[in-house]
Amino acid sequence: MRPRALGCCGLVCLALACVRQDATPVDGRPQAQAHPVRVGENVLPAALAWPGPMLHHARTAHGMAVAVHVPPEEDHHAAVVLVLPYGFSHEPQDAWGAASLGAAMLDRGAGLVTVAGRQQRLDPDALTSWMQQRGITIQTHPGPDHVLLELEAPEEFVEAAVQLACALTFEPQWDEDAYEDAALDTAQHQAEMYASGAALAQQVAHMVLFNGHVLARPMLPPPQEYPPLDTVLAFWKRLARPEHALLLVSTHAPQAALQGAQRCRATAPATPPRDPPRLDHATPNPAPRRLGVVGPPGTTAHVLVTGHAPPAGTMDLAALAAALETLGNGFSSVLVQRLRTQLGLVYGVEATWQHARAAGVWTISTSTGAQHVRRVLDVVDEVLAGVDRDGVDPAHWARMARATALPFAQGAEDPLSLLAMEADHFRLGRPPGHGWRFPRLLWEAQPQQAARVAQAILSAPGRVLVVVAPATAWDSALRASVDAVVPPP
Repeated sequence: MRPRALGCCGLVCLALACVRQDATPVDGRPQAQAHPVRVGENVLPAALAWPGPMLHHARTAHGMAVAVHVPPEEDHHAAVVLVLPYGFSHEPQDAWGAASLGAAMLDRGAGLVTVAGRQQRLDPDALTSWMQQRGITIQTHPGPDHVLLELEAPEEFVEAAVQLACALTFEPQWDEDAYEDAALDTAQHQAEMYASGAALAQQVAHMVLFNGHVLARPMLPPPQEYPPLDTVLAFWKRLARPEHALLLVSTHAPQAALQGAQRCRATAPATPPRDPPRLDHATPNPAPRRLGVVGPPGTTAHVLVTGHAPPAGTMDLAALAAALETLGNGFSSVLVQRLRTQLGLVYGVEATWQHARAAGVWTISTSTGAQHVRRVLDVVDEVLAGVDRDGVDPAHWARMARATALPFAQGAEDPLSLLAMEADHFRLGRPPGHGWRFPRLLWEAQPQQAARVAQAILSAPGRVLVVVAPATAWDSALRASVDAVVPPP
């Protein structure tokens, strides 16, 4: 795959969006104006007073939503993010893997580009050379209900980068040779991923959490069951429609970006994929909730605790996000202090939440040596038992809530944060600016009430625990700590 497009360097301190004045606002209302905040001010109260993020939304003639930002003068690269609100959870059974394989084709597919004022179709090798000569990089990210295409380019080539993003996505020029190469690379990456304890733990946990729902299925089938190119292409043409997409651009040349967007074309209209069914949380899976998995020899042991997350943009999710920060991630968090600082058993503990339109998930996970699995598991169990018994300390929660809210407010000057926030809420079907409810909820929440909400979400009845370790680690004591030990799926 080509190099990653977006990085933290070169994507800092966002100024205001700027689009063509005759563009039609998405919601029919006048476009929001900038709030005059300077670096060094206490930005959070002002940020929470804004009606929405510092974005100007518009639609192109063919229906694609566009938001253009103007970064600081010292930033000499443009960033382009194209979001499609469909992903692997929308695949029918006969097209299992089509979203991920289609995303892989974006990294290597041929495309229409403008050379010396004329459009030309370049094969994958020629397109790679064309991009390298212009300093354009690209990467794709498929997910359960989205595909993201990210590009970075020098400012003078922003129009070309926008046109390239549209051409690769909406006018796919794929052939069997390129597809075979993409499938081989994808199969190799798939094998490497599922050789890790973290990926095995996540797959087993999802099978329990999602209990027959399409989200319980891995992103990809076994390589021998990959769908043929014509099936992938047929599904992709339903998934990739400009009228369903959002184009985000950070550039000093907004007019050039808009000109590139207005020139985007698409194939004939197609019926969009159907959303997967909502997950029924009221019917818990009767399967065991504490599972051990025998990993391949040499597997790094992994401990993962997970459960269902509440809907995005709600107080419940805001409370959960801050509570997770009290348990993992930072050096002051409870599990990092216990497992790393005091005992030296792990390098770090990751605490995250993710949300898709069908369901959300929270996760606390860490890796360790096979000889330390039992001790790590004992500490994780002890800390979570404390949450069940005593809840989340309100004072600790309040500190983490403020620390979590502040970067969102400062994200008004950080294009990467804004692009990610806007993309996430777009794919969840939220209106422009909906993501800015999140820091407001955190900032205004009552610590005692929010800590109780988080306690309920993290409680034992809703948790699934998965331990992955090589066969040599599964002695009688470790086996006694789980309900069942199963082979890898």
